[in-house]
Amino acid sequence: MKSQPVKKFVAGCLQAAVWKREFKGGEGEGVRESFSVSLEKRYKDKEGQWQTTTYLGVEDLPKARLLIDESYRHLSLKPEQGQAAGDFARGG
Repeated sequence: MKSQPVKKFVAGCLQAAVWKREFKGGEGEGVRESFSVSLEKRYKDKEGQWQTTTYLGVEDLPKARLLIDESYRHLSLKPEQGQAAGDFARGG
């Protein structure tokens, strides 16, 4: 089964995906996790088929920055124990 991202953010034709990787730590450390973010652009080719690329044009950069900021926010802001992530984002 292909792994799925833990979170996706979309702005127009751009998409950022947050990925989690679990790996065994050193002796006595147990399982550790690491996160990464992929960014891709979807477009239609000459035949009208959807394609993806990691190359961005200058006009894509503002949306790319927004997606990167949202991905960073998702990974950096952790809710307090017993508080839902949505509550944390609303300050409540």
